[in-house]
Amino acid sequence: MILDPTIRFETHSDQPEEVDSEKKAIYEPTIDYYKDKYQLDSITVTGLMIGARGTIPGFLAKFWNSLDLDRVYLSKIAIAAIRGSITILRNHIYKITTL
Repeated sequence: MILDPTIRFETHSDQPEEVDSEKKAIYEPTIDYYKDKYQLDSITVTGLMIGARGTIPGFLAKFWNSLDLDRVYLSKIAIAAIRGSITILRNHIYKITTL
């Protein structure tokens, strides 16, 4: 499984599916290489969008549930996305160039 989580500013409801398609277009051409290199039978590619304002799209929630993962981590991911966005905003406003 190839997962590519991406934080994007939320603009429209189809965006999570578009991110998934974008990531598939990037990584699917590499599947045969990784199958041979790691002797795998199959590989799937999933692009996961996390909203820059902490939005967890239904696409991500469904994927998360399909793997039976603990939902508490979705909240932690959302909080981390918000913190990152605030850091970027603060750095932009105050012209901070180092962390």
